Amino acid sequence: MKLTEKVFLGFQFKSKYYSKSSLENLLVDAVTEASNEIKQMGLDYVALEPQLIELKPSEGVTEGIIKLIDDSVFCLFEISDNNSNVMFELGNAYAKNKGLIFLKHSESVSTEQVPSDIIGKYILYYGGRENPSLEKMRPRITKCIKDYVADMYGKKSETWMRKIWDIKGDNLIVVSGNLFGRYEVEPKDADALFDSTLGLVNLYPGIKVKRFYSIDFPEDGFQNNDLLVVGGPDSNKITEKILAELDPSFPFSYEETDEPYDFVLKDKVSLREFRKRFEGKDLKSDYGFFLKIPNPYSNDRNILIITGIGAEGTLACSRSLPFADGDFLYNYYHDNFSKLVQKRYFCFITEARVGKTSVNGNVVEGTIYYLDQGSNRWEKS
Repeated sequence: MKLTEKVFLGFQFKSKYYSKSSLENLLVDAVTEASNEIKQMGLDYVALEPQLIELKPSEGVTEGIIKLIDDSVFCLFEISDNNSNVMFELGNAYAKNKGLIFLKHSESVSTEQVPSDIIGKYILYYGGRENPSLEKMRPRITKCIKDYVADMYGKKSETWMRKIWDIKGDNLIVVSGNLFGRYEVEPKDADALFDSTLGLVNLYPGIKVKRFYSIDFPEDGFQNNDLLVVGGPDSNKITEKILAELDPSFPFSYEETDEPYDFVLKDKVSLREFRKRFEGKDLKSDYGFFLKIPNPYSNDRNILIITGIGAEGTLACSRSLPFADGDFLYNYYHDNFSKLVQKRYFCFITEARVGKTSVNGNVVEGTIYYLDQGSNRWEKS
């Protein structure tokens, strides 16, 4: 379920400064290396692919080439010959805000001057003492492509959403609780289940989803699957099972209390306690937590838990991780989760703000913890 971003190369087909094959080999090698490097940076759901022109020299600028540019996120242009078609393509890419690099042979500088409009742009010169060949330019080109794509994705709320949810496989098992042991789900738990599942299906196109009630969850359900488990341990037996098997350093715990509060959610490290708040008989706030851990029964698969003291807490937990794009959500994810950039597994408490007809959620400041995979202990972020 990778996202493929393409890189285009524009050039004059015949030139005394380079061969077509040397340029194409440069593109393939640089894009391959950049793709591997962004994967190591954590963007393992993004793949880069070179766009090679399969047109005859006589065809010139065509709608086909313009489409290749449209489909690309980054464009390289060899401009040594100041070819008019290449300059047209370059202008087209520039107008569409593509990432750009211009390549120029040092020997062409005196005879084919760089057009004044692009003198200040990023031009890499080769054929001189510092970079005698195109191949010597490859590390710099690789870095330019990698940095551009990493910066582009770093500014997307989608990148943060994928960081938080981190679905690794093609199969997602969704497990809901059972209201009083029956084949029913509390309505707000059902809303949390629906919102999160729909968001993940849109975030990971092509993923296959299966849903189980916790009392019907098969013994082999953990195998080769990512799991999304929704609901508290009182109604969802899989939530209960997973929480019971966590390392004792896990920072959160539920403790049963009298009605109407049901449970108290405790942060065992800070000693803070979170419980439902009422005004008269009206519920005004509830709490829950989000948890992501490795699936202990399947390599490179994850388990995600959305849980709350009450159903409002569960729903607000799901809504504290909204699915959308735009500056507001980017800022929201960045402000709340920037400390988790290098962390893969984590948990945090969420607060439900309950209105007459709405339930909204947010992350409670100071409650983010991560799993140290070396020691297998939970640490404060």
